Amino acid sequence: METFSKQIESASRRLGVYVALGFLAALTMVGGLVAHGVWQQHRVLDDIEALLELRAKKITLASNIEAVSRQKTQIVFAQLLVTEDDERAGLLGQYLEASERFSKLLDQFSAIKQDGSDIADVQRLRAIEERHGELHEQALTLIAKGDRDTAMRVLREKALPLQESEAQTIDSIRVHQQQRMVEQSGETRSQARRAMWISAGLGVSACLMIALVFFGVRWLLRERSRTVNQKAQEIERLSEELFIEATQDPLTGLMNRRMFFQELERSVARSKTQHTPLALAYIDLDHFKPINDQFGHAAGDQLLKAIAQRMRITLNDGDVVARLGGDEFALVCEGGSAATVIEIETRLRAAISEPVVLQGVSINPQLSVGFALYPLHGESADELLSYADQLMYAQKARRKSDANDKLNEARRPAKISRQAPESRRTDPSSTAASGLVKPADAGE
Repeated sequence: METFSKQIESASRRLGVYVALGFLAALTMVGGLVAHGVWQQHRVLDDIEALLELRAKKITLASNIEAVSRQKTQIVFAQLLVTEDDERAGLLGQYLEASERFSKLLDQFSAIKQDGSDIADVQRLRAIEERHGELHEQALTLIAKGDRDTAMRVLREKALPLQESEAQTIDSIRVHQQQRMVEQSGETRSQARRAMWISAGLGVSACLMIALVFFGVRWLLRERSRTVNQKAQEIERLSEELFIEATQDPLTGLMNRRMFFQELERSVARSKTQHTPLALAYIDLDHFKPINDQFGHAAGDQLLKAIAQRMRITLNDGDVVARLGGDEFALVCEGGSAATVIEIETRLRAAISEPVVLQGVSINPQLSVGFALYPLHGESADELLSYADQLMYAQKARRKSDANDKLNEARRPAKISRQAPESRRTDPSSTAASGLVKPADAGE
C-alpha cells in the first residue's frame, strides 16, 4: 500500500511537472505571439514611414530642380532687357548662383537611394542641363556682343523646347514616385496581412491553453492593424493630392496646361480615327493687367476664379476647359461644328460679361476668342493651337483698333464729325471676331 501511495505521489509530481511544462510552453507561445506581432507591426510602420519620407523628399527635390532651372532661363531672358553693365553683371551673378544651386540639388537627388528609372531620369537631367548651359552661354555671349535678336532666337527655338523636355523628365520622376508609393503601399498591406495571419495562428494554438492571453494579444494586434491602415490611407490620400497637383490649376481648379495638351492630343487622335469634327478655342481676357495694377493680384485671382466658375457652368459636360496660364484659357469640344462654335462663344460672352464686384467696383469682364476647327484649320494639335491663337490675337487687335477709332472720332472738331465714319463691325460675338474667318496674315 505504501508503494502504491508513493507511485500515486510520483505520478502526481510528474503530472504537476507536465502541467507546469505545458503552462510554460503556452506562456512561451503567447510571448512569441506578442513579440512576433509587435515586431512585424513595428517593421511595417517603419517601412511606411521610410517610404513616405523617401518619396516625399524625391518629389520635393524634383520640384526644386524644375524651379531653379526655370529661374536660370528667366535670368538669361532678363539679360535681353537690361542695358546697364551693372545690372547685367548682377544678373550674371544670379545666374551663376542658380547654376550652382541646380548642381547641388541634382547631387542631393542622386545621393538618395535610386532605382533604375531614377538613375535614367537623373542622367537625362544632367544631359539636358549640360546642353542648357551651352545654349545659355551662347546666348549670353551674343548679348555681350549686342546681338540680342540672335540671342532671343537661340533661347526661343532651342532653350525653351529643351526646358519643356526637362519639365517632362521631372514630371516622369513625380509620376514614378507616385506609382512606387502605390506599389509599396500594396506590399506593406500584404506584409501586414501575413503578419496578422501568422499571429492569429499562434493565437489560436495558445488560446487552447490560455484564452485570456489570446484575447489580450488579439486586442493588441487590432490596435496595431488600425495604425497600419491609417498609414496606408495616408499614403493613398497623399497620392491623390499629388495627382491633383500634377493635373489641375491650383487657383481655378480647372485642368492645367500640361494636362490640357495631353487631352487635346487624345481628342485629335480620336477625331482622326472616328472621322469626326473637333472645335478648339483659345480665350484671353481683355484688359486683365490694368485690373491687376489697379486692384492688386488678389482681386485678379478673384476675377479668374469667377471666370473659371462661369465657364464650368456654361459649357457642356463633355467639353474640356483649362487654364493655360495668366489670363489665358482654352477649351476643346469634340464633335463641334461652325454652328457649335458660334453658340459656345455666344453663351460664353453672355455668362462672362456679367458684372463682377472687386473691392466695391463693378467690372464687366470681356474676352477675345479664337476658334479652330478640325480638320478645316489643321490636322494636328499644334496646327489647331497656332491657328486659334492667331485668330484670338487678331480679334484683340481689331477690337483695340475699333476702340481707338471711336476715341479719335470723339475728339474730332464738330465740323469734321459731320462726315459719316467708315462702317465697322465691332460685335464681339460675330463669326469673324470669333475666329471662323481667317486673318490675312494667318496663312493657309
